[in-house]
Amino acid sequence: MIERITVYLNQERKTKLPLDQPEFPLKRFSFSMCNPPFYRSKQEQEELRQRKRGQPSLNTVAKPDELFTEGGEQQFVLEMADESQKLGTRVQWYTTMVGRKGTLAELRARVRKLGAKQVKEGTLLQGVTTRWVLAWSFEDKSCFSVAVSKSSVGEAQKWFEQSMHELDIETGEAEDGYRCAAREITWTRKARRQREKAGASGAPAATGDEQPRSVLVFAASVHDVCTTDAGSAKQEIHMRYLSGEAGPNSLASLYNHLLRQLRQA
Repeated sequence: MIERITVYLNQERKTKLPLDQPEFPLKRFSFSMCNPPFYRSKQEQEELRQRKRGQPSLNTVAKPDELFTEGGEQQFVLEMADESQKLGTRVQWYTTMVGRKGTLAELRARVRKLGAKQVKEGTLLQGVTTRWVLAWSFEDKSCFSVAVSKSSVGEAQKWFEQSMHELDIETGEAEDGYRCAAREITWTRKARRQREKAGASGAPAATGDEQPRSVLVFAASVHDVCTTDAGSAKQEIHMRYLSGEAGPNSLASLYNHLLRQLRQA
């Protein structure tokens, strides 16, 4: 896996997410992950340590650049939040660890004010030390992105079209990709068992007099996300819920099915 990792040095220290720098070739990401410097200075670190009851069970091991920054973690993550609004959906999920509850509350309020459509948080507890994680996204809950690795966008499109054909999902051309419609849910284990049972019992097929209906209608597009040094292209299939009797959760289950299909390939 190490050959799939590329490290870039960010020369612009004030920029936390350098996607727009000319020398930075990756323009879209599934997520970003941040462990910010916690303190404004060595003095602040010592003052906070003195307030704690007893001695810490573990000593922090890090370089000064990793521990200290102007304005501390609060200014660091709030500036990153401001950058995330400008980048929008070019990063599907922005995430950061947070060391203080006060910072967590400030950051949560900031990303919501900036227009994040999804905000989630969690707790990390190791021994007596508590940290928090905040994640936010500017994508609707009804949007999903599947990363694939093919030789070209055309090959990724063929894979998507074949996958839809195997699931009896109709695909038609749209202005920015595809408009897809499923007459029934065919991609879940429950659906497969029901179809097998209906076939074994000789249940009658639907007649042509019945009004066709769609349990799921969604838009899909395929595009490159980056090109590695080895020259192998990676693509992303972006799916957005439009309508359907089964609701947005049906697109979520289709997304999970495609992920399983890729893992098994």
